[in-house]
Amino acid sequence: SLPYWEAQEPLPPPGEEGTIEPRRQRTGDALNISNTLMPYFQLMHEMTIDHIHEDIGLMVQDFASGFFTTLTHLPRWSDYLRDN
Repeated sequence: SLPYWEAQEPLPPPGEEGTIEPRRQRTGDALNISNTLMPYFQLMHEMTIDHIHEDIGLMVQDFASGFFTTLTHLPRWSDYLRDN
């Protein structure tokens, strides 16, 4: 497990090496937008910059999860994940 901000941006972009604050700030900005657009989401799933988050953010980047099957019907992908 890792902090939510780090799951969102595991590596700093060029020029931001050695500091975490810009990544934390961007995550905070994104959470503020989400909280504005979906004010009741916090009642189902608390999200804060530093809370320990699922590793799905990392797994999605490597197509190593079933995340995409939650967005659309992908039977062949589901079969592949199950069999491998």
